[in-house]
Amino acid sequence: MSLRLSQTLRKFFFNSKCSVCGKETEETEIYLCRECREKIEKKKSLRVRGNVFYLFDYNDDIRKIIIDYKLNGRKGIAYFMSSLIEHELKKIIAEKDIDIIIPVPVSRERKNLRGFNQVETLLDIIGISYKKITRKKNTVPMHGILEKDIRKINIKSAFQCDFLTEHKNILIVDDIITTGATVSEIIKSLKTAGKPKNIYIFAISAALSFRRKS
Repeated sequence: MSLRLSQTLRKFFFNSKCSVCGKETEETEIYLCRECREKIEKKKSLRVRGNVFYLFDYNDDIRKIIIDYKLNGRKGIAYFMSSLIEHELKKIIAEKDIDIIIPVPVSRERKNLRGFNQVETLLDIIGISYKKITRKKNTVPMHGILEKDIRKINIKSAFQCDFLTEHKNILIVDDIITTGATVSEIIKSLKTAGKPKNIYIFAISAALSFRRKS
C-alpha cells in the first residue's frame, strides 16, 4: 500500500483535523487545510547564515506541522513538506555543486518508535539520493534540552562516517537547527573521513536560539 493511499484511509479512521488551525479538513486534504497550506507557503523565504540555509523560523504554524509530522504519527504531512522545500533544496544542490547529501540520522530506537526518519522520507519523496552516516549513540532528544553545554555533551561523538569525504562538497539536511550542536558533531565525523571541500547545512526551520547565536 502506498503512503498516500494509507494516509487517505487513515482519514476515515483517525482524527483528520488540520494540524495548524484544528478545523476538519476536506476529503482531498491530508492533515492540513487549504487555507493553512497557503498561509505557510507565503511565509517561506530562503535565509542564509554563513553556511546554513533555512526557510522558516521555528515557531507558530511550521512548529505545529513538524511536531505532528515526526512525533504524532502524521507521516502524510511529508508530501506537503517535501513540496515546500523541493525548489530551494535543488537550487542549493546545483549552485553549490553538491557531491554528497546527508540527512541527519535518528537513533535506531527513535526510528523504531516513529517508524521512519523524517528527513530521509522527504528526500525520498523528492527523489534526491543521499548517503547515510551512523548514529552510534542513543542521545536524549535535543528538543528537551535547553542548556547549550548539556546539548553539546549529549550529542558529543554521536556520529560515525564510513565513506570518504575528501574534496567533496557536502550538504547536511535537517528539519530544525536549534543551536547547531548536532550538525557540529556531524561535521567532525565527516572530517575524520577526509578533508571535505565545503560543508553546508539546509534546514526547514531555525530556532530562536540559533538565530540569536548567528
